[in-house]
Amino acid sequence: MVRVKSLLRNNKRYDVSFSHENGSESVFSLSEDVVVEYRLVPGKALDEAVFSAFLLSAERDGIYQKTLAYALRFPQTESGIRTYLADRSVRGETAEIILGKLLRLGIVDDVAYATRFVEDHGLTRREGPIKMAFELQRRGVSRETVAKAMEILTPEVQTVHLNELFDQKIGSLQGYPQQKAMTLMSRHLVAKGYDPERVMAFVSARSGIFAVRHPDDELIRGDFREILRLADRAGWKGPERRAKIIQRLMQKGYRYPSIQKEMGKGEDSDE
Repeated sequence: MVRVKSLLRNNKRYDVSFSHENGSESVFSLSEDVVVEYRLVPGKALDEAVFSAFLLSAERDGIYQKTLAYALRFPQTESGIRTYLADRSVRGETAEIILGKLLRLGIVDDVAYATRFVEDHGLTRREGPIKMAFELQRRGVSRETVAKAMEILTPEVQTVHLNELFDQKIGSLQGYPQQKAMTLMSRHLVAKGYDPERVMAFVSARSGIFAVRHPDDELIRGDFREILRLADRAGWKGPERRAKIIQRLMQKGYRYPSIQKEMGKGEDSDE
């Protein structure tokens, strides 16, 4: 027989001391739930079977409290909590009991998690649906839950976001030729998580802004002169010189007809 010797409140937990028949004592730090479940008041006696059950509850309580603190500090999906517990060798019935309590309390809720994620990453950070869906599914959220959360990102909302991202990026493409700038813009928007086909159509619809800012013929002159200086320093000669100059200009995004036209004006024109 084991008897409760003392019960002391310690912050939000209780320090419960037990005296054993052999004269030894043991102390447990418990949540109020366990104290109430076993009605642990000073003088309360627990037989061997009840005390064995209590020991299991006390062990689970400690794990639960740590998991609860983790979930409150870093919001998690069901899959995330399972991983957290498995990493601490907590599996089977104990893991299901702990997860079940968190689900009942609404602390773990995949629907709410996905909704908050889309609001933060989509509405605030302007990320696209493909990127967000991939990340949510990687975190264990079901396709159905993800699709429901994505409903706030209507085509109209996505168009607004694409325009905002476009306007933020366009300044950094100031020195690129038209085709190169359009390609870089498309890559940027796709990397943000938007559908490639939608991005191509969107960038094409706004292509006029690239054409009016920096025509290829105007930009290529400066780049061509710079590459000529590089060719002189590197000692490029003959066909190798011409091939390398063309390659460098194409890497910058210039079209071959524009390169031929510019080279036809200078020292590297065709013989």
